[in-house]
Amino acid sequence: MAIICAHLSRPPRICPAVASRHLVLYLDRTVKPRLTRTPAARQAAKPRPRAEAPDALLERHPLDALFAPRSVALVGATDRRGSAGRLLYRNLTGGGFGGTVSCVNPSRTKLFGSACYPSIASIPHPVDLAVIATPAEAVPGIVASCAEAGVKSALVVSSGFRETGPEGRRLEDEIAEILHTGGLRLLGPNSLGIMSPRHKLNASLARGRALPGNVAF
Repeated sequence: MAIICAHLSRPPRICPAVASRHLVLYLDRTVKPRLTRTPAARQAAKPRPRAEAPDALLERHPLDALFAPRSVALVGATDRRGSAGRLLYRNLTGGGFGGTVSCVNPSRTKLFGSACYPSIASIPHPVDLAVIATPAEAVPGIVASCAEAGVKSALVVSSGFRETGPEGRRLEDEIAEILHTGGLRLLGPNSLGIMSPRHKLNASLARGRALPGNVAF
């Protein structure tokens, strides 16, 4: 099927149900094609009432924990200026995110005016997404703790893995083994982070914030 339009101030509007059966050549604005809709095409063009979604379709997709979390734990949170943990907390809380953001740092009991937990397991509510910003050598143990605590997804912004040599490769392989057995979804390591503007989520190391739109990368 092909439609060719030329010398037009405005191209013709063609019903897809009809155009799918015709080759239309409209090369002169003085000649108008005559398209006759079949009864089936007229019926197909009528707006249909919106069907109610079955209960199964209302359930959250497994990847919603990563891209549309309801609760986030920031492991490696800190108020030290210039740190990844501070920037991540600012981004997570500064864009109108409606979920909960919990800080995890075994060296602190309070951060940014809120409770700070010593570990993922000590957070009293379920965690959808754990954002991990710690030294590379600590990451495998944290990922294992996330899997044991029932955390659904994790994001690792830490660097220092296979790009650094054999020791970094070993750490990355250890994380992969945990993921195979623990049922945890993970993005990273070495990740810039996640932005989901429609959900007002900015779990990234970016200095700016993306606007809602129709492009993802």
